[in-house]
Amino acid sequence: LMLAALLVGASSPAAAAPSAPALGTPSWSLLLLSVAVGAGAMGLWHWLRLRRLRRKTDAQIETLTTEKNRAEEARDVAAERVDKLETMSTAKSQFLEEVRHAFRRPLTLTLGPIDALLDGHHGPLGDEVSTQLRLAQRNGTRVLWLVNQLTDLAELETGRMALTPTEANLPAFVA
Repeated sequence: LMLAALLVGASSPAAAAPSAPALGTPSWSLLLLSVAVGAGAMGLWHWLRLRRLRRKTDAQIETLTTEKNRAEEARDVAAERVDKLETMSTAKSQFLEEVRHAFRRPLTLTLGPIDALLDGHHGPLGDEVSTQLRLAQRNGTRVLWLVNQLTDLAELETGRMALTPTEANLPAFVA
């Protein structure tokens, strides 16, 4: 429009200077309408983008919340298992302690008189009696050794005994 006005009014000096169209003219209205539509479109685009991001964020939050709940449940189950294992370990230690007291004292009290008889403190023994007493002594000593092994194991588990590794000939030890 301005070009046409310049071409048509080029002969008059007043028409030589282009003047801005009035606010009510169609070109201003069209410009304002274009700006309003553009701003509305940008606003709608931003609103849709934010809505999409909000949905995505909500889905991520939901996923993380679910994972957190599963982790807390797993932690609770693990804590229950730890408590149960500690209870079982305590019960086992008490059992081993009771086994030690229940077997060690009677074995010691039984092996003492057998040793005294075999040493001849109460007079001479026949061959058959000596053989039977040596058998009883050997079996009692073996059971006492096993009870002592259980005691050592219990002390190792509770930390009352330190394990001291040493070099040895394992085939000779096992044989």
